[in-house]
Amino acid sequence: MIKAMEKPMVAYNITGVRDLVEDGVNGFLVPFGDIEAFAEKIIYLIEHPEVAKEMGKRGREKILKEFSLDTVLEDMKKLYREILEDEKSE
Repeated sequence: MIKAMEKPMVAYNITGVRDLVEDGVNGFLVPFGDIEAFAEKIIYLIEHPEVAKEMGKRGREKILKEFSLDTVLEDMKKLYREILEDEKSE
């Protein structure tokens, strides 16, 4: 089960994470390894609780919309159907 606790994310800007975090929308992406930038974004969110709250809400909405079990299972079914169709056409 996917849990989304309505908390903004601060994460490194790397593959996979970008699927979950939209910079400035539901959290912040910082350059990989930039500890100062990471800390600055966390401090910003602590100092701006309304921004953090809004980002957290948007993050939960994104998770429920794009990564719910129903959505993921439907995407998997589509992928398997495409693979099977490709196999039939060969």
